This record gives sequence, C-alpha cells and structure tokens, in this order.
Amino acid sequence: METESGAKIAIRGKGSVKEGKGKSDAAHASNQDEDLHCLIMADTEEKVNKAKRLVHQVIETVSSSISLSMNLTNTHITGRLHPRRPKRAQAQPTS
Repeated sequence: METESGAKIAIRGKGSVKEGKGKSDAAHASNQDEDLHCLIMADTEEKVNKAKRLVHQVIETVSSSISLSMNLTNTHITGRLHPRRPKRAQAQPTS
C-alpha cells in the first residue's frame, strides 16, 4: 500500500504491537495509551488521500469478513436425528 500510494502508513495505538514485542522508545510507548489508529504521512495531499482509500478498502474487507464469520458462528443449525434403518436383506439369486 505504501508503494502504491507513495505515503508512509503506520498502525499505532493500543493493540498495534503484540505484547512483549514492542519497541522500548518513549515515542512508541506513549502512543500505546491511544485508541488504535492508522497514521498516514506523505509529501502531498494526493498521496495521503490515495493511502486513505487503500486503508479503508482493507478495513472494509476485514470488517465484512468478520461480519460474515460472526453470522456463520451465530447461526443456529437445526436438524432431526434419523434412526438408522435396518439394512434390507438382499435377494438371493435363484438358480
């Protein structure tokens, strides 16, 4: 997305770094108290807007996938138990 847009894209805020894997610098530690967000930086507004569109596409795709998954998870499956039918005796060939 960065290559396509020409912008620098970073995920910041609480949950952006796996616990125990975070950087130790003060700037990084301070943004862990913020809500999860995406930081986009570029030298033109056009690049920022292109990156925003790409990020929104990813969010929409993930959101719809999660929604579909949640719908499938919350779907109740109903059915009836059919007792096994006894096997039919096959006719013996007559000679």
